[in-house]
Amino acid sequence: MTGLVTCTNLAWPEDPYRTGQQLFRKPGPMLAAFTLAPALPAWARREALVSAAVAYLPLHRSRTVTITGPELAFGFRVVSTADRVALPELARTADLDLARAGRHAAVLAGLRLAGDLDRLRSLAGGQALRGTTAVLRDWAGRDTPARGKALMVDCGLDLSAGPLDQACQQAQISLGAGWDQTQPGDAADVELAAAGTTGRALMTALLAGRHLGRVSWPQDLDVAEIITASAWDQFPHLCPRQVGAADGDRGLAAAQLGGTGAS
Repeated sequence: MTGLVTCTNLAWPEDPYRTGQQLFRKPGPMLAAFTLAPALPAWARREALVSAAVAYLPLHRSRTVTITGPELAFGFRVVSTADRVALPELARTADLDLARAGRHAAVLAGLRLAGDLDRLRSLAGGQALRGTTAVLRDWAGRDTPARGKALMVDCGLDLSAGPLDQACQQAQISLGAGWDQTQPGDAADVELAAAGTTGRALMTALLAGRHLGRVSWPQDLDVAEIITASAWDQFPHLCPRQVGAADGDRGLAAAQLGGTGAS
């Protein structure tokens, strides 16, 4: 499969904050989380796959949002490619999402994001990524919030819970059993990469929201279950693995979500 593959559940993926939608009520604040993943782990057939995803988590202006189940209202856009020629296009698309998040999101979260941004610039083929450069500059000074810019949280550095697997355990975020491919092949590989990267972005958004006291949940959250429930139509070549998978299968799920599971 060549070219860039885009998966999204957004009605306006080029304007997720509806800044140009004058006929519609402006939505409430949003938390945006970005991640860039090498996508498939070593056991997969297509190690060259690269994915970049942004997950959008709606927030309330004045109170904590309580999440009660897998039918979580969230948005996402993920771009994936196994074609080296398409990497600059992937970088441009991700750069636009980062630029919008830096200006319009209430919160921008990442997982050791500076490394992701440096890598994104290396994929750009020499073209300038202004949004990425601006976010990287602001990221270094995220301890000092700036008016008119997103509050920034690095879930790999700023959380008090320690390592990521420990933070997930403390926050009651389960990586679930992941997905199986219904029809192995190029399309399914790309979808597996996209779903895993989207899950990593959503997990980052949830951790950041909980850290800031903006979201909470009374029970375990299964990231793979949430992705399946909210975006099944975007990943037609995948199906959820059976609940109660063996330890090896849980390791597989962690790999699908970027190697973030507890060891």
